[in-house]
Amino acid sequence: MTDAEISCFSEIKKTPVSLRQILETTDPYEAARFLHSEFPVRCAERIRMIERIATSQWVNVPELVEAHGRHVLAFWKLRAVSLDADNRGGLDAFTEAVVDVVQENVDMTALITKGMTDLYRNSDEEMIDPAYVDNFLNTFLLNRLGSNVLLKQYLAVVSPEEFGFGMYNEQTGEGIVDPECDVARLCRETARSVGQMSKKETEQMPPPITVEAFSASENDRSHNGMSTSPTFSFIPPALGYILRELLKNSCRATVDACRGLPRGEVRRRPISVTVSADDSRMMICVADRGGGIPFDRVENVWSYLHSTT
Repeated sequence: MTDAEISCFSEIKKTPVSLRQILETTDPYEAARFLHSEFPVRCAERIRMIERIATSQWVNVPELVEAHGRHVLAFWKLRAVSLDADNRGGLDAFTEAVVDVVQENVDMTALITKGMTDLYRNSDEEMIDPAYVDNFLNTFLLNRLGSNVLLKQYLAVVSPEEFGFGMYNEQTGEGIVDPECDVARLCRETARSVGQMSKKETEQMPPPITVEAFSASENDRSHNGMSTSPTFSFIPPALGYILRELLKNSCRATVDACRGLPRGEVRRRPISVTVSADDSRMMICVADRGGGIPFDRVENVWSYLHSTT
């Protein structure tokens, strides 16, 4: 019955969800009902995406087989729970299923990316070319991101203290979306963690990371008229992930560029993070002295098949 259900749900159009809707959904049962009906639609779409890869060779790629199996299991786990509309029954069982789905798929991005990379390397390029891989992963991961937002928002609403995903705003109570995300503070916290990570991996002091923030927005001014840290509505862990990857690359490039140079050179090549904002836009600029990217490789930096390391 599961495959027939997957086929049925894969034909249903996803329901668009805005940040405002996420912020306004604070009732656990209401959030559960929406997730119970919406997650299977998105999950089924990703299952069929894997099955419809241009070559049937995906069944010979362990990572793609694993990703497919996990999605089928996740679909089944949430569909297997019944939510009783009359007495709000089934909420505990549903919450347990959501926790399982989240925890069992934390490495899905790396898994599906490696799977598609291996498929490309072992397939005829006329069937699987770089553009196909990039388009597949862009679509797949964007779909997955939407699912993760719904899953983790539900857990943040139902019991933030118990599940401790670090995504609940205790001051505002709005779940994973922070209406006043302090970008500079997030940059500094991420910089500290990346610095510690770099030191552990390279066994040497990392380049210093400086963070400056500027705002021309009237919303970012204190009572005395002084500019404060820029803020905007966003999902802090998502932004933190992007920053972490950028800063990891900058640290790695800087350390590599200083190999063979006098000791301490890496400390003389700081990485700078500049946050700028006005009333409608936010910009984060990351700059390093790691040597840059050759012009003939710039067009490849957005490809999943390209690596700078």
